[in-house]
Amino acid sequence: MKKTVAACLAVLFLCLAGCADSEEEVSINLQQTGLSGVMTLLEEQIESTRPALYRLISFSGDIDSNAVLGDFLLTVEGYDAGEASLGVFGLQRTGEALLYTSPKENGTDAAPYNANTDASYISSQISQLPLVSQLDALNAEQGRVNYHGSARSAVGDPVIDGRSGGDFPVLTADEYQKGTGGLGDGKTAVQIGLQADDLNLIYLCPLADESTLVASRNPGDRQQREVTEDGLLRFSGDYGETWIPCDITPDQVEDALAVYPDGILPAGEFYVSEEEPYTAAFLYGAQPHLYITRDSGESWNSYPVLPDTDVSELGYSARAVRFFDVLNGYVAIGTDWSMGHGGARIWRVTHDGGRHWETQSTMNFPGGESDCLSGISFMDFEHGVISVQGPPEYQTEIYTTADGGATWTRQELTDAYGYVLNLQELDGVYQFEVKLSRTGKRHVFRSADMITGWERAA
Repeated sequence: MKKTVAACLAVLFLCLAGCADSEEEVSINLQQTGLSGVMTLLEEQIESTRPALYRLISFSGDIDSNAVLGDFLLTVEGYDAGEASLGVFGLQRTGEALLYTSPKENGTDAAPYNANTDASYISSQISQLPLVSQLDALNAEQGRVNYHGSARSAVGDPVIDGRSGGDFPVLTADEYQKGTGGLGDGKTAVQIGLQADDLNLIYLCPLADESTLVASRNPGDRQQREVTEDGLLRFSGDYGETWIPCDITPDQVEDALAVYPDGILPAGEFYVSEEEPYTAAFLYGAQPHLYITRDSGESWNSYPVLPDTDVSELGYSARAVRFFDVLNGYVAIGTDWSMGHGGARIWRVTHDGGRHWETQSTMNFPGGESDCLSGISFMDFEHGVISVQGPPEYQTEIYTTADGGATWTRQELTDAYGYVLNLQELDGVYQFEVKLSRTGKRHVFRSADMITGWERAA
């Protein structure tokens, strides 16, 4: 009997020891191992071929005073060995529950692989942060580590600037808020946050590849616009690294944006060139005029776009502008549907930088007279994509053309129920985005010939 009891106790001891080892194996300490344990958990969920590379889109995770990770949310984009996107992968842990989401659910973020957002590189930077000592200095029993790809600190805000290398200092709350660790310069950086109570410390980390830092962003986010705290409108052609001021007053800005839904100038309805000096343009006024600068905001000019036809009373569903070079471009204007008028759809082209506009004879808008233009994007005068909506269901219909709009092919696409933008050709493959109206999330579609074979990426 004693032997039996002893044997049972021995087995129980081994079981308890095994359980302790198991808990130690799944415990993730961010200061010791960075995100390597999180990435291992993610790869255990992937049933298909595992990506060769990962770009970290975002991470947020709770840690205790010893930097042991609790609940977290991870989002990455995977790439094959040739750096082609395999789509977005997600993993969330809440308590003991893990929730995995695959590219079929997430689509793709459409950003190229970049060493500055490589998940392994960001993991190595997290492991360099003095998380335990910093929480102790703040008398915090827990914290949250957060990251979002290629973030920017606000100019003049306190940071802990480690971009030149070396160890990160441990600061008190007063020291941090006084700027002892450095001040933000508003530039894109490899940036990791540590939130403890009401204080969010920003760490600026060394770069993996300085020459490609800004290029790590989503291509669809290159052109940006914002209204400043002073009510002034400005544009950017380099992801917000530098800004092009618009010379209209705050009252004029308010009037200019009043014609747009929710008073916001939507993506795809303004244009900023890639090269300096920047050209920036948008359609201004109830009866649209092109408002354009060709010298990075030093001067602006206004040119009428429409003929004498006045459609302003119908209200606008879309008003897009794009230039292919300094001289050639287009505007497309769509109005809301109205009884007796349907939805007006207007296409005008310029060959002198916007000073004069004319109708392109080949353009023949697809859909019925009741269909309203919701989005349009051309990469040249021949290749374009358009989205329209019409009664009774107001479902999105998407069409593509390769002959300047003379003929259109309707595309039956899954999850394409927003408005189209950002048509471009990348390495011989055509690509456009559909922005989902309610969520702002994008889906990307690709085709080798513009007309057939459109598929949602990943």
